[in-house]
Amino acid sequence: MLRVILIGNLGGDAETRDAGGSQVASFNVASTRKFKGRDGMQEETEWMKVEYWNPQGVLPYLLKGQPVFVEGDLRTERWKDRNGTDCERKKVVASIVQLLGKKADDGSPKAPARQAAGPSPAPRNAPMSAPAWQRSPTYTPPQAAADKSEDDLPF
Repeated sequence: MLRVILIGNLGGDAETRDAGGSQVASFNVASTRKFKGRDGMQEETEWMKVEYWNPQGVLPYLLKGQPVFVEGDLRTERWKDRNGTDCERKKVVASIVQLLGKKADDGSPKAPARQAAGPSPAPRNAPMSAPAWQRSPTYTPPQAAADKSEDDLPF
């Protein structure tokens, strides 16, 4: 397993889909680095596809241009296209998505300013349950550190 940390800006609003009683948000994160090259100062932008399960807390704020911190596992998707050609792409399955930037007066993250181009979209808040692997009958959540006695410590 490869653990990845990304800091960048959303390339577009997050798209959500239902996945067996849960929701998953998909979005792209762009990170730009500046460097001095032969032709003077240059910029290079890298894009990474991110998949985030149960995004209820941050979903309304996952809008184009919003700076974010993402931590998760790097995965490789492989498939064959219609012509039988092998295809491959990398994505991050996020376990943590944190909004960066200033907060609004009420303490909630401030969404980037959007131009009024008609009615505002409906809020994207939807009730969600745990991901499928957590709803498995064999899944047992980790115990809190407060539940352990000193005899249980490994050192």
